[in-house]
Amino acid sequence: MSEECKDFIKSCLEKDPKNRLGLKGSHEILGHPWFADINQDDLLNKRIPVEFKPKLAKDVLDVSNFDK
Repeated sequence: MSEECKDFIKSCLEKDPKNRLGLKGSHEILGHPWFADINQDDLLNKRIPVEFKPKLAKDVLDVSNFDK
């Protein structure tokens, strides 16, 4: 895990809500260095393909997408 990723997670999970990342809006989150390599326009317009899309079954008890 990169240092930017660790810092992003730590900032989102800050114990004091007044110091959490994103309190000032989504621009604060997207401005974090972890998002530096991501085209924000593509992200916001959902043009980035997903790496994994699970197949959903009709059976509500289907757990095939989870590790045993």
